[in-house]
Amino acid sequence: MLLQIRLLYERHLVQLEDKIRNENRYVSLEVSSLQNYLVHYQSLEYQLWSI
Repeated sequence: MLLQIRLLYERHLVQLEDKIRNENRYVSLEVSSLQNYLVHYQSLEYQLWSI
């Protein structure tokens, strides 16, 4: 009985870890996308000031 409960909790923990890993991957993609926009914006701003 205790072993079954432990296995259930371990499986649940593994699923949670996978979920967190996937969400972290998504968040890091969003952050890199925002960084790209920022770099693009800064370069546009620089070009405007150069005129």
